[in-house]
Amino acid sequence: MAKRFNSVWMLEPKNIIALLFFGQFILWLLFFPEVSSVENGEPKIWNFLSILFFCSATLVIVFGAFIGQISFRVASPPRIRPKTYYRFAIGSLLLSTVATLLKFQPILSDPAMLLLFLQPSGANMIYVAVSESDFGVASLQTLWVIPAIVFSFFLFSGVHKEFKYFKFFYSILLLDVLSVAAINSNRIAVINFMLVSAVVYVYLRRPRLRVGRVITAILAVLIVYWIGSLMRDGLVFADENNLSVLDPQVFLYIFKVFLEKYSVGELNNAFVIMEYVADPRNFAYATMFQRYFPADAPLRNINTLNVIGIWYWQFGFLLALVVALGFGFIVGALYRKSMHFANTRDISAFKLFYVLFYIGIFNILRVNYYFLQIFLVPFAVVCLFFVVNSLFNLRR
Repeated sequence: MAKRFNSVWMLEPKNIIALLFFGQFILWLLFFPEVSSVENGEPKIWNFLSILFFCSATLVIVFGAFIGQISFRVASPPRIRPKTYYRFAIGSLLLSTVATLLKFQPILSDPAMLLLFLQPSGANMIYVAVSESDFGVASLQTLWVIPAIVFSFFLFSGVHKEFKYFKFFYSILLLDVLSVAAINSNRIAVINFMLVSAVVYVYLRRPRLRVGRVITAILAVLIVYWIGSLMRDGLVFADENNLSVLDPQVFLYIFKVFLEKYSVGELNNAFVIMEYVADPRNFAYATMFQRYFPADAPLRNINTLNVIGIWYWQFGFLLALVVALGFGFIVGALYRKSMHFANTRDISAFKLFYVLFYIGIFNILRVNYYFLQIFLVPFAVVCLFFVVNSLFNLRR
């Protein structure tokens, strides 16, 4: 008989944070090479103080989440009809779709650009062609996460049957996410969509998961990563070395890039930046505000890195631990609030906010998620929705 386990433990922030952060660290210990085998890769950084700080900061986050779960008073969330959430989700989806079309205007005006996908570095060339400033209209395309959360709650609770055209709008959502992922070479959009669906499913259904299904889910995520790496790096490598895309050498190269530049490589990048002295003038480093408050970074081959390394570079060792504690407390408190009303299948403010925060726990393994437009734009729109709805109810 296949071994099963309670899936609810996955929703607790202290559990998933410990699993992801220490899991990344163990993989770094076991598999990251001493000398990089990919271009512009960094060597393995053995620094006892940096490793100690990373482990300490992770434990502080876990402790903060634990405190948040047990010490925060729970109040009833505002009651909002499902139809109101549905309209809000559709409005957010339309904004996201329009923003996506505006960002892809260069392609829409010249469809022949799609032929670039047939070239080895075509995906990267298209990404450059549609790139825009962080504060442009196209930043609204991050709003797809709002309908993803709302539609998932309706879908897995059965409420979707009450709404006309639900399948149509859900199809638009899928096309929006896939187009963003393809044109922007942004596999994270697909992975976050998968995360939202999985989290809401566990939230509502509370299944006892089989180990085999968990492995299948992990493999699905790895396949998405592999396809993204193939488009970004594999095709170029195959072309430069006159190899078939299906050649084992291409597969090996993609694996090395995935290991050394992403996944565990992002923890190594955090250790790289910890070798330098932090400067408080870098408080906006790796945030969407960096264009207004320029920040320096070491002249090393680092791009994305674990958020603990970012916090160190922004605030130094001591303040970074305070930030870690505060972050853990916030997600722990949100978890308690959301689970207090989990016995109902109605969507609520606490549930919506917690799912939005929860997917960020996976993203901060590589970016400063909570200070990028991928989070701040939908977060601000959700807050505005609840404020406007509250004011409207008061006037009534």
